[in-house]
Amino acid sequence: MFDLKAINPGLYENWLAVQEASPEFFSPPDPAAVQELEALAGGKLPDDYKSFLLKYGSVGGSMNTGVRYFHCQYPGREVIDADFGLISGAKHTIASTKILSRPHLTLENVGARIPENMIATNIDNYCTFLIDLRPDSFGRMYYISNLKKKTFGTPGYDWDNVAFVGKTFTEFMAGVGTKEQLKARYPKVKVR
Repeated sequence: MFDLKAINPGLYENWLAVQEASPEFFSPPDPAAVQELEALAGGKLPDDYKSFLLKYGSVGGSMNTGVRYFHCQYPGREVIDADFGLISGAKHTIASTKILSRPHLTLENVGARIPENMIATNIDNYCTFLIDLRPDSFGRMYYISNLKKKTFGTPGYDWDNVAFVGKTFTEFMAGVGTKEQLKARYPKVKVR
């Protein structure tokens, strides 16, 4: 079973802080929604991610703890970025994935805004985390810091806009920290 406290005590503190928050800020575990998400994903979610959803539901970044920064590897460059909406609950992830993987409802000629075979864990200020469902890279984590109103794969909006953030969900979660922690781990990498 996923142990957030052992993997990242700072994120665990963020999770504890929102336990009594309203549903806009905290999604408790929802086994039925996890099953629905798994069906949307073609019948298989990464084990660590599924375990997290079933035990914790969601977790976000925090101003109070400062734990919201992570390392991004784009093709040819690296940055340290931050996000408050790290991992949403299963219901929000289902909605985010459906919205971003289908043609835009109101903008003509705008198709899917994320790569195929991905789960979008959220839509937060025009950015999202992605979990890879492709067999050769199953479970890898990515980040799009600027969801464009363009079809993914068209000029100016392709894999150059996608950052690699972890080989697994667990690796990504373990790597989230404060600005100071990330700057110490990656002293030559600029904070965006």
